[in-house]
Amino acid sequence: MMAAENNPLRAVHTFRASAVLEVTDDKNNMIKVNFVFWYRTLGFVLVATLLTACSAPPPAFLGTALEFPEEAPGFSLLDHQGGEFQLGAQKGKIVLLFFGFINCPDVCPMTMLSWTEASGSLGADGKDIRFVFITVDPERDTAENLADYSGVYGNRMLTLRGSAEALEAVYKSYGIYREVEANAGSENYSINHANSIIVIDKQGRWRLNFPRGMTAESMLHDLNILLSE
Repeated sequence: MMAAENNPLRAVHTFRASAVLEVTDDKNNMIKVNFVFWYRTLGFVLVATLLTACSAPPPAFLGTALEFPEEAPGFSLLDHQGGEFQLGAQKGKIVLLFFGFINCPDVCPMTMLSWTEASGSLGADGKDIRFVFITVDPERDTAENLADYSGVYGNRMLTLRGSAEALEAVYKSYGIYREVEANAGSENYSINHANSIIVIDKQGRWRLNFPRGMTAESMLHDLNILLSE
């Protein structure tokens, strides 16, 4: 008897068997008992289904999700049109931060092409996403050059620059690695730098990173999850 009480399914079967035995001489009552039994069984099934649905894990990101998302560090820089861009004013939108430079020979253009492809598949939802390119080469990436660069990859991209001090503060806040090559005295020097995309959700939280080489399809998958929240 104790086992039946501790096992809901066994308790249901015990209830049905005892009820049928007690009313075999009354056809009407037996119909009532069977109805009550199936009604209660249906209730158990519905409850179990709801509990399963409520405990289902959220959709998995394909990028690298932060285990404990926190408020993204705020900053203020100038865009390629001379206007002020404040990260704190972007809440309600998804912001993608990428740190690169115009003369980057490989990682930057590959990343920009992936973003352009993903952006083209977003449709009207693209208005709620800002892709922000922050230069790591302020000496060569002038406002004019950044404006031209932005035009190549579509109007959903914003390029930012600022003083050396302002940029260094942003690099430090986001842990951005930046190293100018030893031959920086020439005009053709290159810069080694962090190459992932930082993704900030609509609540302003640093939510995940898109690693180098992440495809447009994978970006789109994760962005659609964030848009639906």
